[in-house]
Amino acid sequence: MKLHAKYIVNEKGKPTSVIIPIDKFREIVETYGIDLIEEEKESISKGKTLRKRNDKDELEREYTDLDNI
Repeated sequence: MKLHAKYIVNEKGKPTSVIIPIDKFREIVETYGIDLIEEEKESISKGKTLRKRNDKDELEREYTDLDNI
């Protein structure tokens, strides 16, 4: 990802803020899950752990069928 940013500096020239294009901001938010609620983050973490352990029975119990969403 190429990011074009504009820096806002204070009177001493020290960067204090940055402006990035909204489309890049949204991409960052979605890529890193910044917009997820805590319950969603925990569910993702649990799924990763189960896949790492290759716990097929537990994964099957945790799976939500697409038709049920």
